[in-house]
Amino acid sequence: MRNKRIRARRSGVVLLVVLTLLAIFTVVGLSFVYYAQAQAAEARLWTESASVQLAQTTEVARTTIEDLIKANAGQIDFSRSRAEIEALLKAATALRDEVCRAAAIEQDPAERHRLQAMCQTQEQFVKALARLKWIIEQM
Repeated sequence: MRNKRIRARRSGVVLLVVLTLLAIFTVVGLSFVYYAQAQAAEARLWTESASVQLAQTTEVARTTIEDLIKANAGQIDFSRSRAEIEALLKAATALRDEVCRAAAIEQDPAERHRLQAMCQTQEQFVKALARLKWIIEQM
């Protein structure tokens, strides 16, 4: 009789341990899911920003080339090109600031290195846009 009670008590303890472990695994699994979703949302935001910047860059290049061709034939007002370059410069600067901020707080060394490289590339793009803006203003 005593042996049965001990076995029944052990069975209850094992059940509690198993349920506790399942609860812990569930919490850890959900934490990973929420973290991955947050990272995916941030990656989508940066991808959208980069896509918009690419489209703006293409439009600025087209407009500036058209203006330069027209300028070769005579006087042309570069105000449209200047406005588009200024808008692209603001967007590029904002994206650069976000990437550099993310690189500064990133904990993973490999990811931090990748973000720092992106930051430097974006910095070069911003400088090139500033030079282009200056050149257009001089014309």
